[in-house]
Amino acid sequence: MARILVDGAEPNRVIPDVLWAELIDFATPEECAHIGMKAGNMRRMAYAAEAHTKAASTPRFEPRARLLAAAAYTELGERRASRESYEAAYQAAVRDGLSDEACCAA
Repeated sequence: MARILVDGAEPNRVIPDVLWAELIDFATPEECAHIGMKAGNMRRMAYAAEAHTKAASTPRFEPRARLLAAAAYTELGERRASRESYEAAYQAAVRDGLSDEACCAA
């Protein structure tokens, strides 16, 4: 459902802040992976970071979601959150044997 709402948004129409927050709250981690990408594409970096962080709660999404959250935090100027996300991405990538993601996070 969350994916339909985000994908169905008109290209030039702004999604209200309250809707982003509600979508992320009620979406599954898998849906949040998609919401985070859409938020990033729409330059809504705070919501991208929040959605990717929630997506990272599922081990199969964690390395990539942490990398994407770190990138969003970097754009927001949140250095500490960015560093913590990169470190978590590196640890998850090493745990999962994902050398490309580990290199990106290093």
